[in-house]
Amino acid sequence: MSFNSTRSKTILNWIAKHPHLIEHSMEEDYITPEGKAGPVYWVECDEWGEVDGLGPYSHWVFLAAGWYSEEPTLHLIHEPTVKEVMFWLNNLSRCDCEQCV
Repeated sequence: MSFNSTRSKTILNWIAKHPHLIEHSMEEDYITPEGKAGPVYWVECDEWGEVDGLGPYSHWVFLAAGWYSEEPTLHLIHEPTVKEVMFWLNNLSRCDCEQCV
């Protein structure tokens, strides 16, 4: 996996404003050009949205410990459109599952 221009600037801008809500990693694929831990966010051609005519790509965003999106213990967002990702990013909830506590 490598990052490229297919990552949404809208999502990246939101992450930049709310870095504490997103998981960051020093793994090779996430390190920023400055050598710091980067957000765990990528775009994948997995054809998940094809069924609904939304295209072959989907966005993956991993949330920091203590937060969930759609359901408790689901610490990630996987959606075919930027609009759907942004909906969940703007509606995160505090998580108190065993993993987060």
